[in-house]
Formats: sequence, C-alpha cells, structure tokens
Amino acid sequence: MLLKILIGLSLAVLCESQLIVQTQYGPIRGAQLRSGLDKVYYSFQRIPFMQPPVGRLRFRDAEIPNNWTEPLDCTQQGPRFPQVDFTFEPTNASFSGDLDSMHINVYTNNLNPQQKYPVMVFIHGGGFRTGSGLTDIYGPDYFVERNVILVTFNYRLYAFGFLSLDDPELNIPGNAGFKDQVLALKWIKDNIENFGGDSNNITIFGQSSGGGCSHYHILSPLSKDLFQRSIIMSGSAFNPMYGAIPRRNWAYRLAKQLNDSISENEKEILEFLEQAEPEAIFNGVNAIMTPYERNVERLLNAFGPVIEPYDNGNAFMLSHPEILAENSWGNDVDIMIGGTSFENAQLVNLFLQLPFMVEANSNFTSFVPYQLDHLSISERQHFGDRLKEMYYGMMNPSPTNFDPTIILTNDFAFWHIIDRVVMQRINSRGTGQTFVYRFDINDANNCFRARQRVDSRWHGHLRAIHMDDLCYLFKPSFVDTSLLAEHSLDLIDHMTSLFTTFGSTGRPVMGSWNSSISLETTLFGYNIRENLTLATFNELPEMSRMKVWREMYRSNSYFLSINVILLLISVIFSILN
Repeated sequence: MLLKILIGLSLAVLCESQLIVQTQYGPIRGAQLRSGLDKVYYSFQRIPFMQPPVGRLRFRDAEIPNNWTEPLDCTQQGPRFPQVDFTFEPTNASFSGDLDSMHINVYTNNLNPQQKYPVMVFIHGGGFRTGSGLTDIYGPDYFVERNVILVTFNYRLYAFGFLSLDDPELNIPGNAGFKDQVLALKWIKDNIENFGGDSNNITIFGQSSGGGCSHYHILSPLSKDLFQRSIIMSGSAFNPMYGAIPRRNWAYRLAKQLNDSISENEKEILEFLEQAEPEAIFNGVNAIMTPYERNVERLLNAFGPVIEPYDNGNAFMLSHPEILAENSWGNDVDIMIGGTSFENAQLVNLFLQLPFMVEANSNFTSFVPYQLDHLSISERQHFGDRLKEMYYGMMNPSPTNFDPTIILTNDFAFWHIIDRVVMQRINSRGTGQTFVYRFDINDANNCFRARQRVDSRWHGHLRAIHMDDLCYLFKPSFVDTSLLAEHSLDLIDHMTSLFTTFGSTGRPVMGSWNSSISLETTLFGYNIRENLTLATFNELPEMSRMKVWREMYRSNSYFLSINVILLLISVIFSILN
C-alpha cells in the first residue's frame, strides 16, 4: 500500500543518485546539476521525440520513435544537427553534427511542485541553416531560478528540413523542419506533466529564425492548441529573410551541383540526395543561388519555409503566411514581439573592413520587399527613392557615412516587420493581446556584441545588437557568471521575470505596459533600458520611420482590391453571357 502511495505521488523517483522519469515511449534517467548562479536543478537531455531522419526518412515528415523499456541515459546532451557552426569559431568554423540529433532537453528546479509549473519552450534560431538547442548558447541557468520548466530541442535544418518536391507520390511536400517542431510540441504536451509541468500552460518563444518559427506556429493549423501563447524575438513569418521561399527548382540545382549528370526527374533527384553525404549537401546549397536572388531579391536561403504544393494530410503551410494570418486561430493567442535597438550593428565591421560594401548596399530599390511582386519597375523605383530620402535625405552612402544604411537594414529585416505583425493582429480583431518590446540595454553582459567585436569607431556599438537579448535569458558557455557585475545580474533578473511572467499569465510583468495600440504613424511599446527606471511604455523610436514601409503595403492592398473587383466583373460578365 505504501509503495502505491509513493508511486502515486510522482512519476519521478530518486534511487541511488539516478533520477528516473517515465515518458510515453519509455523511462529516462536525468541528472541533478548546479547552475552558474548556484541553483540546484534537474536536467534531462538527449530525449528522443522522433525517429532519426536517416535513409528514407532523411527528408520526409517526422515519425514517432520506437518504444524502449530500460531507462535511457539522458544525463548528457546530444549532438547538434549537421552544420557549419560559426558561433565559437567565426573565422575557422568546420562542419560537424549528426543526423541522429532529434532530441528534447528539459530543465526544472522541482519535479514535484505543489502547483504545476508553467512551461517555456524555446525554438533556436540560426537562419534555418545552423543552431541547436544545446547549452553552448542556451544554458538554462537563469530560467531555473524561476518556477518554470524550460524545454529546448533540435529540428532539421537547411535542405534536410525544407526540401520540397512537386510530385505527390514522393511525399516530400516540404517544411519537414516545422513538422519536427510540431512533433516536439506534441511530445511536450503529452509528457511535461511527468516533469511537474502544466500541459495547459505552455509558451513557445524563439529568436531570429526561431522567432519566425514562433510566429509560423500561430498561423499554421497543424500547431493549433499545442501551446497557449507565443514570444516572437527578432524574427517573423512576414520577414523578407525568413518568409516563404519562392518555389523554384532548388532541389534540381542542389543535385546538379553535386552530380552534373543528374536529370530533372524528381524521383532520381530524391534517391540521389538520400544517399549524398550531409557535408556535401550543406556545402552544395551555398552555391546554388544566383547573385540576383541574393542581392536583389535578398533571399537568405534556397531552402526554408515553403508553401507546400499539395496536402498530404500533415500540411504545415498551404498558403502564404500573410493569407494564413487573416483568419488564423493564433489571432486569439496572446503574443509578445520585439527586437533589439541595433540589430544589424555587426555590419559596421564589414563596412569598415570592406568600404566598397557600403556602395554595394546602396541600391535602395532592392530594399523594397520582393514579396510585393505586384509592384511595377517604376513603382519599385519610386519606393526605393522614398527610402533613400527617408534614411539619407540629400546625402549618399559612403565609407564615412553608413550609419543610415545600418538603420535601414534594421528596419528592413526587423522593425518594419514587427510593425506589420502588430498591424495585422489589430486589423484581425482577434481576442489575443499583442505586447511590443524594444531591447535597448547597454551592459557588459551584451555578450554577442562583445563576441562580434563591433568596432568602437562607430557610436552604435554602445547599444544592443542581434542576439544580445539572449544574454539575459540564457547563460552561454563562454560567459562566466562569477564575473558578472551585480547590475548585470539585476538585468538578467528583470528579463527572465518579464518573459516568465508573460509565459505564466499572458501579461508582462510591468503594470504600465499595455497591449499595443497602433496609430497612423507610430506604435507604442516597452523600451527596455539598462537603467530600469527609464524603461517605459511609450512611442518606440523606430516607428516614426514606418510611413514609407506602410505605404508599400497599402499599395499592395489597393492592387489586390482592384484585382478582386476586376475578377468579380469578369465573373458577372461570364454569367450574363
């Protein structure tokens, strides 16, 4: 009887220093660790949530793993997905990783809380090419200070995660990387209560392309009801870099790059790529985009989010993200969205070392998002001229005058997209609230700014660059917490409180921070400064520059309306005739 009571109290037991938790596929063994802030917590890493994508599964939709009976050793983290990782060796990176890396990691300070813990699920970034859920960047040390469960995971990247073929008989419609994420979210919902978590209080959050993922999931019907709220950091499904990739012969180009004699037959292409070395595939993708696609269309990848050509019963995205957003279930989900104040400040180093790159980026027409493909050449030129006027006035870009280009790329890739998302949600009239933040902290713990060594000759190096907000949520392996100043620790406390309070309740920690309201020329949000007394809810500085960007999309709406009217007229005439 006593044994039954003990078992009923928890599915997690501590026996001879071996921590065992039961999951739906089998038992796992975790570890008790101590964080960099001297907090005891429990770690379960390398938990399989899908079958390894090898052989015939290399490009296909994820399948659940086989069951096991003996406790699986989950005390050490697994490998990353195959990639060239520039995080630690930016000038001397090498290819590494393993296809058998589809793992989940779970961290908590209490496996048996009196009240179930809210769950924070982080989706890593890396442009859909690199990255992982490992602790080299995403150490759980700060989150385990809070009464939440942190979950990270890997998913397939690049061609492995986003290869798309037209032939339905091959069953490779695309977006396998997203479907990996969906299967991970299903695993979390089905298993997290065994770790003391609340399966009905799950928040997803991600940064950069991971922020894009956090947005895609509130648009896709495949992700419905797998989480309760979303935090979108420096990325979006509307982003011109992380948005839907145009459907082109990418698979053939890749196979042709590796085997010049390959035909355009998709079955032959698939059979070849299923056997090709992962490193050859990774390196081959880098060579298949044209200069026009890179420099004019500004495509980030040949393989990324794609509108699937048919529904195989497991479709993630069958329409463009902006069309999905109109009637998405996610319009009723609370979100928090934002970015850093100088996202692209690392371009300073490029412009100082290679001055000719300033003029190479002076084609302002190329900053008109390629998704606005209805615009004529003259209309694109008009908006390019408007952008030049907005950011440079009467001046021209030069090696001694490139600050406006940095600001323009910030707005192009991040801030005008944040504005687009908020405007869409307000116009959707959904019940979900939308909170906007701007991370403008200047502190010694801006660890990615320090790692990028942004040249001090530019004034912008004093503010936050892309990924710097992560330094206040996660402990990277290259940060020694014992050396952090008290002020840095206070900022970490503030950021983790902000994120976990929103994750727990759907409302930010700041009482004065309201759901965003949008006016014709501006947007309001929470501006986070290193002096926390100056962190206020007010008009965000980027938003005064949104006028031209909004005009581009109004032109798009006008064009679509005209086409709808013309279509209706043609239908009426066909009926009358």
